[in-house]
Amino acid sequence: MNQERSNVVALRMILAAGFDTFLEVPVRHALFTRRTLRIDLLAIPKHAPMNDIALGFEIKGCEEWDIPSMARCLKQAGDYVLATVEPAAALHEHVGKRIMAVFIYPGPEVASNVRPSDDPQVAFLGGMIHMAGHHRVGSVRVATQYREQPNALFCPNQVWSQSRGWRSDARNILVGRRQIGSQRFPILDELTAVDQPTAGNLVR
Repeated sequence: MNQERSNVVALRMILAAGFDTFLEVPVRHALFTRRTLRIDLLAIPKHAPMNDIALGFEIKGCEEWDIPSMARCLKQAGDYVLATVEPAAALHEHVGKRIMAVFIYPGPEVASNVRPSDDPQVAFLGGMIHMAGHHRVGSVRVATQYREQPNALFCPNQVWSQSRGWRSDARNILVGRRQIGSQRFPILDELTAVDQPTAGNLVR
């Protein structure tokens, strides 16, 4: 078994308690709607208040990251954000759900505890990952603040952990108000209106 396949198995085990997971799922790009992509893993929350959305995962086989490889990975993951689930076997009840965030697995540990005194490349990578989190591209990494050190989802703040489940503010982080231009709007309301543009929707 190669490293990427091994990571697929490991990730599904991490998510098993909180999500139903599906591999190689077709999704439609949020902006370029003629384009159908295929995401490595789609996760549907089992927790009722969260199961109206989907999360995506970009699974890599590498353990060492440099700036070019991280840039490519973040760009690829970003293409899945806000994409909609397309019809496929075993997915009929989830068709049309939005991927509200995409997480890289395994996430680079450099993302946590970056200090100005760190090596410049380490600091640069940490900054890339932090900024990507504000655009709904997060990572799976160990939550070192807990005694049991569980795997957790960060985007950029923690939203879920393997041992403790969803954080109380997770829904707000993933689907709450989002800044668009200089204003903040409820993101789900905006997505509902995507196919119904009006002249009054201009954002300055």
